[in-house]
Amino acid sequence: KDRSSWSSEDRTRTATDWIAEGLEKELKVLRQSIKERRRAHEDAGSQAERIRLEYQAIQANHKGQKSAMLRSTKADLDKQEQRANKFRLEAEEFERQEKELVNRLARVRGTTPEVSSAPRISYVSPVVKAPPIP
Repeated sequence: KDRSSWSSEDRTRTATDWIAEGLEKELKVLRQSIKERRRAHEDAGSQAERIRLEYQAIQANHKGQKSAMLRSTKADLDKQEQRANKFRLEAEEFERQEKELVNRLARVRGTTPEVSSAPRISYVSPVVKAPPIP
C-alpha cells in the first residue's frame, strides 16, 4: 500500500498487533474445521450404528449362513467405521494445531492461553465392531 492510503489506525498498530490479528484469523478458520470434523464424525458414527443394526438383523435372519447381502452390509459397516475414524483423527489433529496456535497467540500477546470452550471430540469411538462372518 502507498503510505498516503493508510488509515491512522493502520499507522499506530504495532507488528505484534498485525501478527496477533493474523493468528486470530487462522485460529477462527481452524476452529471451524474442528467443528466440521466433529459433526462429520458424529454423522459417520450414526450411519455406522444404523448399518450395524441392519447387519445384526440380517445375521439373525440368516442364522449363520453367508449371504451376499450379509457380506455387502458388513462391507458397508466397515466403510462407515473407517470413515468415522478418519474424521476423528482429523479432528484430533486440528485440535492439536489449535492448542499450538492458542499458545503461540498467547506468547505474542504476552498473556495466558485461552482454551476453546467448545467440547472436544469423543476419542473413545462408540463404534463396536461387528462379529466376523463365519
